[in-house]
Amino acid sequence: MIAVFIVDDHPVVVEGLKSVIERSEGHQVTGVACNAVEAIELLKKTKADVLLLDINLPDISGIDLCKKVRKEFPAIKILGISTFSERSYISRMIQNGAHGYLIKSASKEEIAEAIASVMQGKLYMSLDMERLLQPNTVITKNNLP
Repeated sequence: MIAVFIVDDHPVVVEGLKSVIERSEGHQVTGVACNAVEAIELLKKTKADVLLLDINLPDISGIDLCKKVRKEFPAIKILGISTFSERSYISRMIQNGAHGYLIKSASKEEIAEAIASVMQGKLYMSLDMERLLQPNTVITKNNLP
């Protein structure tokens, strides 16, 4: 069973993600936090294999939280999630240790695929993101810290 932890400050997004993940075979939502401080505290006492991390949080950015989680919980795979599809956000998230990036409009199949990919040690990019990254430097797993 893959333990998924969600960090997002929008209740409707959290409920949607929980619903999609819990309907996927072999996945279970083990925790939810609406800000960075709460996320760090809950991660200390909650099993999490994959962290779905919103980039835009109310206290600190998900980009900064990503770096902190990678340092304190190196075994957790991080998937950045956002409505933003700008290359700079994606690059910064990956540079800070994310294992992938999903757009919040992703289908349930894509979310399951992203979780499976990062659990296998692969870097996952939403299909829309792959097109965005193509013209310039492609970020690879080797670039991760």
